[in-house]
This record gives sequence, C-alpha cells and structure tokens, in this order.
Amino acid sequence: MSDNKYDVIIIGSGIGGMTAANLLAKIGKKKVLVLEQHWEPGGLTHEFKRKGKFHWDVGIHYVGKLQPGSLDTQVLDFISEGEIKWNDMPYMYDVFHYPGLDFSVPSDKDDYKNKLITLFPEESNSIKQYFKDINKVAIWYIGYIAEKMTPPFIGFFINLFNKVNEALALCTTGDYMEKRFKSHVLRSLLVSQWGDYGLPPRTSSFLIHSIIANHYLRGAVYPEGGASEIFKSLNSVLEKEGGIVKTSIEAKEVIIEDNQVKGVIAIQKRGEKITEKYYAPIVISSTGASHTYSTLLKNKVSDIYEMELKKLRGGMSATTLYLGLKEHPGKLGFKGENHWIYSDFNHDELTTRNSILDGKPDSCFLSFPSLKTTNPKGHTAEIISFTHYDSFEK
Repeated sequence: MSDNKYDVIIIGSGIGGMTAANLLAKIGKKKVLVLEQHWEPGGLTHEFKRKGKFHWDVGIHYVGKLQPGSLDTQVLDFISEGEIKWNDMPYMYDVFHYPGLDFSVPSDKDDYKNKLITLFPEESNSIKQYFKDINKVAIWYIGYIAEKMTPPFIGFFINLFNKVNEALALCTTGDYMEKRFKSHVLRSLLVSQWGDYGLPPRTSSFLIHSIIANHYLRGAVYPEGGASEIFKSLNSVLEKEGGIVKTSIEAKEVIIEDNQVKGVIAIQKRGEKITEKYYAPIVISSTGASHTYSTLLKNKVSDIYEMELKKLRGGMSATTLYLGLKEHPGKLGFKGENHWIYSDFNHDELTTRNSILDGKPDSCFLSFPSLKTTNPKGHTAEIISFTHYDSFEK
C-alpha cells in the first residue's frame, strides 16, 4: 500500500488537471498523482497520428495571442517553465464565409473595429460600444472570480462594485446583439466564432462570448510541434517535481471515511481489469460536475443537489473529418488561417438542423494543423461541423 500513497490525487490530465498538479508540486511541494482513463494523456491538448506523418489536434486549434507580462502568460510560463514555443498565425487568422460575404478578422482590435465600421457605417457608434462592452464584461468576470476567492467582507465590496455590469454579463448573446445592432448581418459576423464556446447566440451567455471575443482581439498563436507539446511540457515539469501521470486508469469512486477523503478506487483499463486503491488526503476531480458528483461521489451528495445535477443539459456536439493530404494546402491558397463557413446568417436556426446526416452540413470549421507548425512530415486538415448527440444516440 505504501507505493500507492500520495499527497494529492488529481483525476483527469487535461489542462485544468495538469495546471493544478504543477502548481501543487512546484509551490506546495506535494507528491502528486494524476489519473487518466484514456491511453493518451492531455485531454483536449492531445494529438493523434496515422502512418507516422499525419498529425491532428483534437481540441486546441488555436489560442489567443499571449501578451508578455499578462497573468495568463505568467501562469503558463510558470507551470511549463517556458518550454512551449508559440507560432503566430497569419495576420488574418479567422475568415468568416456567408452567402455573398467573406470577412477576414485581423490580429488588431482597432483594425477589426475599423473594418466593421467601413462595412456598416450606419452602426458605427454601436460597434464602438460593443468593443467597450465586451471589455467591461471581461473585467466583471475577473471581479466575480476575485469575490469568490477573498474573505466575505472584502468580497462584499467587490460585489457592490461589480453589480453595475452584472446584467450585461448575464444576458444572452442573442439578446445583446438584438438590442445593440439593427443589421442581422452584423450580428451574425460578430458571433461567427460561437463554435469556440459551443453554444449559439440564443443560448450562450454574453459573458462567455465576451471572454472569447476579447481573447482573440490581438490575433492567435499555435504551439510549435502541435497541441500535444502543451501536455509534454507540463508533464516534463511535473516529473521533475516528483509527480506522475498514470494512463489507462479509470477512477471509479472517491474513498470517504468518517467524512474525510482518503483516496480513490480505480480500475486498470489495459490488460487485466485490476482494481486498485490510491491513497491521498486531497482529491481533485477535473472531470466535470456531473461525473464528479453522480459517479465519483455517488450516494454521497444530497438529494437536492442530485436533482440540480439532473437539470444540467449538454451543449452542442460535433462531427470531425480528419484529412491526410497528398499535397501542400498552400496550392489552394491556404496559409494557416481558420475558416468558418455558414450557409445562412441565422446561427440559431442552423443548429436546429441535422443536415450533416444527409451529407450536406449547413456550417463547418476548416483548419490546417500542419500549416501552423514548422516542417511537418505530412499535411493535414480538419473539418468540424456541429450536430446534436441524439442524431447518433441509437
């Protein structure tokens, strides 16, 4: 049993779990174990390959440009010890395609704003206000997080200050767009990246839209060598600090005795299905609220909370086509930018259709992983189209 004793056990090796693991190992000097049920660690930062030369990412298609000295950059550099090299994507990093309209998004906020004003001069003031509003909401979110992390008496005053933009942050993206803009074309353009946060305007919060929109105002980057380099760098640091990631091990239950966490019961998924126990006084689940409380802590939470969990609804799902290419995509004019292709300006309406099953998707995202890194062995493309899980349920 002594070999299975740790200071902290983290369930899930995605970016959230690995960030927690590295911070606890580096700052807290904890002996950390990360359990991952997949044979490939890294969550949405992992890649897969075929024929030894075709590499595809599964979740990290691009990241907003990291600013020197920003909190995001400092945290990432700390947990990776600066091992990740980021390549700039083209200046026009996202291209939106609609019937009769193509719009390229520049890697500069003012350039982006001016392009929109040139296209929609009658909405000039509303466009300027939009950029102010998404910044206000991003600041509101920082305040909201700070309120939760500080003592109640300090949080009370942060909340008072934050109240002024709360209604703006918590309205839906669709409601905001309808109130702010007259042109349905302009509304559609501004929400073209909704696939990055997974819900169309009618059902997404303006908060998540603002966070993502702000994130890309200075352009986008991609990790040199591919998305898996993010996990590799974090894992290298974790191992240096004495931590370990174990794959193909599925956590089944958090052990609780006398109202105290004692560890995790897990099953080895490869070879013999051996059940093992790993012990630690701290367990962090990075697998989502529903799985954590309904599976890992089954029968250990109140009936009221169970009912709340059952009310949670899933978002959109997606179908991805992974392509290995015989020739360089540059021959078709591609330079590494992403393309968002829509057959209609009504995003909410597009998500109600299941035309992908008929081989005629109404919208898709086109990306070229091999053009975002240097000297790839083979060229690749990905075409992602949103759909509903119930289309495949049977």
